[in-house]
Amino acid sequence: MKRAGSSFSGGESKQLVEVLSELKQIGSNILVTGEVAPNVSFHATQELLGSTNKCRERILVSTDLTIEPDHYLRQGYIPAPRVIDVGTDQLRGASATEHPSPSTPTPKPLIDSRLRPLQTRICEEIADLDEEYGDLESSQLRMSLLTLRPIVERFDYYDAARFIRIIGGLVKGVEGMAHYHLPIDDDDPLVEEFKHLFDARVELRRQGDFPTEQRWHIPQIDYSTEWVRL
Repeated sequence: MKRAGSSFSGGESKQLVEVLSELKQIGSNILVTGEVAPNVSFHATQELLGSTNKCRERILVSTDLTIEPDHYLRQGYIPAPRVIDVGTDQLRGASATEHPSPSTPTPKPLIDSRLRPLQTRICEEIADLDEEYGDLESSQLRMSLLTLRPIVERFDYYDAARFIRIIGGLVKGVEGMAHYHLPIDDDDPLVEEFKHLFDARVELRRQGDFPTEQRWHIPQIDYSTEWVRL
């Protein structure tokens, strides 16, 4: 089997760099897919949150109490990341079978009450940082949400999509970058259902003893990269 290289090809790299540069400047929300082991998600999150020598504000949102949030973080971030640790027990209640199509959402005036506390906590953290700095600079804020799975599986489309739009709108409002992990195959129907809410997707895979690989999907230019080493 031919393996992906460790860097993008010349033309591909130039095109990707231009798009990512724009997303960094204007703010972006990126969906991270791929049915991968937890250690792969740890590595990907650390890469997406950026190196420790960059002074950024980082927010880690964890919806899984079975994994300590520290596993997703490198040591030595300055300032220390803000961690919002919310267990799946707090998001229980909606059945995965009750999942209306995005084309026919059930109109409701407010988001599901079980999602509202998490939404409020994330929004307050971002608002506090923006007020503290008197306006965050472009790409100064980085946020990772691990994972979207209990949200998109346990709540109906209207509530899950509204949650993503509200958080995503605030992230873009401060020109930040947010990564939302959904550890399922990129061709899963749930990805198809929600991918339009994001500016790009990063698909992950790890096969056998080979290093973790990624490929980017950029819908605004209808473009997907080759597989490359993460």
